[in-house]
Amino acid sequence: MGMLTSADLASLRAQAAAACDTACTIKQVTTSKGTYGETIETEGADIDTVALLEKPSGGLLATYADLIAAQKTWLTHFPWGTDVEENSNLYIGSKKLKVQALLDLSSYPVFTDCLVTEVG
Repeated sequence: MGMLTSADLASLRAQAAAACDTACTIKQVTTSKGTYGETIETEGADIDTVALLEKPSGGLLATYADLIAAQKTWLTHFPWGTDVEENSNLYIGSKKLKVQALLDLSSYPVFTDCLVTEVG
């Protein structure tokens, strides 16, 4: 099998984006120190997008065990190029999720992938 052309990759990314069927709001988070040294998180403006959630594999969970511990964890896919960062908050339905890691899962990425954990 030969290399993918840029047109092939664009077509695959368009198909992958169509699979993202769940409304999601991303809020980038900045942190600062409060008067007593406590960490204060401030959320930025809403970025409305769509996502695809799935359960992560055991291998992925083992790789990131130090970050996720025993938290409820999801592998989240966004359309390629979505502006999401580690520590961003995601709002999907009634769930609030925290981005723990950005992932690079393939040689020809068609999604922007994140490992996320449920908050509260």
